Amino acid sequence: MTELSQDRNTPYREGDLFEFPVAASVLCYAGALAVLDAAGNVKPGVAATGLIGVGRFEERVDNSSGDAAALSARIKRGVFRWANSEGGDEITKAEIGDACYVVDDQTVAKTDGGSARSKAGLVVDVDALGVWVGMGVETLNSPASALLAANNLSDLATKATARNNLGVAEKMSAPAVVVGEQESTAINVTIQLKDAAGNDLAVRGSVYAYLSDDDAGDSITGTAPDGGAAIGTDGVLIPAVADKAFRLVSESDGDIDVTFTESSTGTWYLILVMPDGTLVASDAITFA
Repeated sequence: MTELSQDRNTPYREGDLFEFPVAASVLCYAGALAVLDAAGNVKPGVAATGLIGVGRFEERVDNSSGDAAALSARIKRGVFRWANSEGGDEITKAEIGDACYVVDDQTVAKTDGGSARSKAGLVVDVDALGVWVGMGVETLNSPASALLAANNLSDLATKATARNNLGVAEKMSAPAVVVGEQESTAINVTIQLKDAAGNDLAVRGSVYAYLSDDDAGDSITGTAPDGGAAIGTDGVLIPAVADKAFRLVSESDGDIDVTFTESSTGTWYLILVMPDGTLVASDAITFA
C-alpha cells in the first residue's frame, strides 16, 4: 500500500470484544477465563506454560469434537473477578499491581507454581469473593527510550518487572524516618522508602536530602556535624554539598541508613525531598 491521497473510511471498534479461533477438542463455557495458546487459538484456562490470559468467554462454544479453528468464540477484555487460590497461592491485597497466574478456567493464583502456570493478568483488587484481574492487551504511554506498549503480559509480571520493562518509576509516598539514640558521638537515622500504597518499597529508590536547622526545611544548615555524614549498612550516599546535602539511594528493599557524627553538641533535622517535590522532615537529631 502507498500513503493516502484522499480521506479513508478506517474501520473502528471499541476494543473490548475480540473474536478468536477456538483450539481443538475443547468445550468453552460462557463466563470462563480465556487464554490464547502459542498458535493463537483460544481455550479455557489451564495450568500450563506458554499461554496468554486474554479475558472472559462471552458465549458457550463446544468444539470438543472439532479441529483447531473450526469454530470461533467472542472474548471480552476487562477486569473480572475470578476465584482465589488457597494456602501459599492465595492472593491478598499486598499483591495488587502484581501478575497472577492461571490455575483453571475460573481460578487464579499468586505464584506460577514452579514455572508451571501462565500469567492471567494483573491483580486490581481482592475481596471476600475472589480476585479482580485486569485482562487483555493494554497499550501504555511511557517515557522516551522505554517500551511504547505492553505487547503481552510478559511485559507486566511483578511491579518491579513492569517498571523495568515499561520504563516507569515507582510513585513513592511518605517514608518512615527514625532517629536513633546517640551512641558516643554518633546518631544513626534509618529511612524506609514507601510505595504509593504505603508498603515498603520493593525496588531501589532515591531521594535528595539535606540538613536543616529547623523542621520546616527553610534553609540548609550553616554548620554541619563536625564528623560528617556517612552511609551506615544500607544504601548509598552521594555528596552534593559537603556533609550538608546529598543524594541517598536505597537498597533493593527501600532501606537507607545514615550515620551523623558530632564531637560537641547541636541539633539538626534531616529533610528528604521526595520525587514529587514534597518535603519530609526527621525528628530532631540532637547531640548532647
